[in-house]
Amino acid sequence: EQRMSRTTAVPRITGTRNERIGRSESSNPPPQLLRWAYCPTLFEACFMTGFGVSAVKALPDTQLISYDKMVGAANAASEGLSSSALEMGVNPIPCLADADTGYGNATS
Repeated sequence: EQRMSRTTAVPRITGTRNERIGRSESSNPPPQLLRWAYCPTLFEACFMTGFGVSAVKALPDTQLISYDKMVGAANAASEGLSSSALEMGVNPIPCLADADTGYGNATS
């Protein structure tokens, strides 16, 4: 009588989370990502949140995003909104950035 083993090998996970999903720590979403959401007939403005920036970077929403990364995300958002508006022949909508707290690390 042959018995099956009750143990299975657990795969070893190596690298950082961003390396595993193929994203660099400093990457911002491409401006083209905003084009699908740009509809000047429906929205008069957009809102950039710290949660949204954290999610795009595959980080928890625990205020780990640095000030430089928030500025980079705001620049990417404004570039995407401006280029989309230019392609559509309309005025760009404003983007309000919620960037008032955080900029720390896990120990601060």
